[in-house]
Amino acid sequence: MKAGVNFPVTGAARKACDEFNARLLALTSSKVSFGTNGNSSPHVTIAMGTLHSGGDLEALVAAVERAVSGFHGGGGPPVMAFGPVYREDLTGHYVFADVTFPERVQQWRTQTQHDLEAFFVEPARTTDVPHLTLGHVSDDVEKVDAFLHAGRLAIPECGLLSVDISMSGPKGIKQSVLRSLPLAL
Repeated sequence: MKAGVNFPVTGAARKACDEFNARLLALTSSKVSFGTNGNSSPHVTIAMGTLHSGGDLEALVAAVERAVSGFHGGGGPPVMAFGPVYREDLTGHYVFADVTFPERVQQWRTQTQHDLEAFFVEPARTTDVPHLTLGHVSDDVEKVDAFLHAGRLAIPECGLLSVDISMSGPKGIKQSVLRSLPLAL
C-alpha cells in the first residue's frame, strides 16, 4: 500500500493549479490530472512511500498526529509560496514549481520527513527543495517548453491549514484522502 503525507494546496492557489493543468492537458497528455474528473489534487509532499504492511497505516496516522501536534504556527497560518513553473531536468517528465516555506515550517517538514521514513519499505524519491507537481509529460515536450517559457502562470501563495494523509498512486498522484489533520495555528 502506497501512502503519502502532504500539505494540500487550497483556495486561489488550487484554482490556478487546476487551470494550468487543464491548459497543459490541452497541449499533451499528462499522467497527472487535476479538476473534477482528475486523478490527483495539487499538494506538496512531506513523505511518501510503500508501507511495510496494512497495519502500518494506523501507526503512520498516529505518528503524523504527533507531528502535527508539535507544529506551532505562531499567530496564524504560515504560507507556502510558489516559484516559476518549469520542466525538471532529472527525468525531463515532471512539471514542477518549487515551494518556499518560512524557516520553521521547512525545519518541521524536514524533521517530519525523517521521522516518517521508518514506516516505508520503499520511501519515494523526495527532494530537499519542496515542490508542487503540476504535470507529468512524455510527449510534445517542445510545445510544453514553449508554453512554460511564455510564463503565463503565477500561483498565488497558499496558507498552510492542514496535513493530509492519502493513498498515493504512480508519479506521486494524490488519491483518496484518508485523514486531514488541522495544523495548530
